[in-house]
Amino acid sequence: MPTPPTAHRPLRALIALTRCGIGAAALTQPATLTRLLGYDSTTADRLTWLTRLAGIRDLTLGGGLLAALTRGDDGTDWLIAGALADTADTVLFTTAGARREIAPIPAAASVLAAGGGAGLAALALRPPTRYRDDPDIPDV
Repeated sequence: MPTPPTAHRPLRALIALTRCGIGAAALTQPATLTRLLGYDSTTADRLTWLTRLAGIRDLTLGGGLLAALTRGDDGTDWLIAGALADTADTVLFTTAGARREIAPIPAAASVLAAGGGAGLAALALRPPTRYRDDPDIPDV
């Protein structure tokens, strides 16, 4: 019978794999990834070191979550760490966009990406919904 933390295991695995993929892309193709978010080529080239830094963070968080899930752990600590990182990114990109430190389109794309990551983590951390006809999910 699934417990509340493991009821969201497929979503947690998807989050881990997505983080690993984004992290690998940020490490191997930093300028391309940055341009996909709407930054111009010159800015993207100047931000390669920062994009790689974010990539290392995402690989670490995704790899840690994936390793925890593989061991049979629910990975909650790794998921919370990722949600906190994504929330901080959302605040920073929102602030930078509002101050016009970055252009509106890259700011919006970055806020959506980071905010989406935080939102997915929140979804994976919530207790599962109990349906009357679902005996496999215990009351929470």
